Amino acid sequence: MEARSERHIGFEGINNFRDFGGLNTRDGEYVPLGRLYRSGHHARATLADCARFAALGVAAAVDLREDSERREQPHAWLDLLSLELIADPGISRDRLMPIPRPAQHGADVTAREMEAFLATYYAAMPFDTRYMALFRQYFDRLASRNGPWLVHCSGGKDRTGVLVALTHHLLGVHPDDAMADYLLSNLVGNEEERARRVGRYMSRLYGMSFSPEAVIALLRVDPRYLESAWSVIADRCGSIDRYLVDVLGVDASKSDDIRKRLLR
Repeated sequence: MEARSERHIGFEGINNFRDFGGLNTRDGEYVPLGRLYRSGHHARATLADCARFAALGVAAAVDLREDSERREQPHAWLDLLSLELIADPGISRDRLMPIPRPAQHGADVTAREMEAFLATYYAAMPFDTRYMALFRQYFDRLASRNGPWLVHCSGGKDRTGVLVALTHHLLGVHPDDAMADYLLSNLVGNEEERARRVGRYMSRLYGMSFSPEAVIALLRVDPRYLESAWSVIADRCGSIDRYLVDVLGVDASKSDDIRKRLLR
């Protein structure tokens, strides 16, 4: 089992749960621990997990999964805990690029093909209508909602990784520290067990087979993926700051409100 970061919080049935605070900003301020959390889905959370999650005092969560994902894997705590939940806005849009069929007919999807898909996935995400709507809602509420927040998706690494990195950028966290936090998703552990479960799910979902190496690639993150999102943002908006303002509506006033709530 891989080493884990001290910011990972152990749960029995929730993968990749960790605090994404505990970082300094370039302005000399600090993102305290206990205010911002990120994770994979909570469908397999045990009662003990639900109790531990409740003890964290999370007041609001944004679930970046598709509506179909939420129906198949609902939150285990949904009827046990009361917190504000931002989820699928029901916007119809073109789906993100599907995983391409293997180059060789009848072959398994390879690790290289999976990595190419993930880079394309990240490049599409910032301007996908559904994610733009969810990101806007999240930042709107982050500016006015007191209490700790949770950002999560299915694996807590890709969709969550982009939104957490945008949050870090807004707060003034150095890009190197933000990237280091993103890469902590490679230290979750239980990779073989997760790969077996995810491999079965992917084969059922896509109707094709994946090499073991492709499934492992799907479970991991790479700086190239996040950089592909930033590259598209730079091409279309000029900078992440302009993207936050022009696309997500995070103007100076809203940015100041978020920073006042989350920094010290």
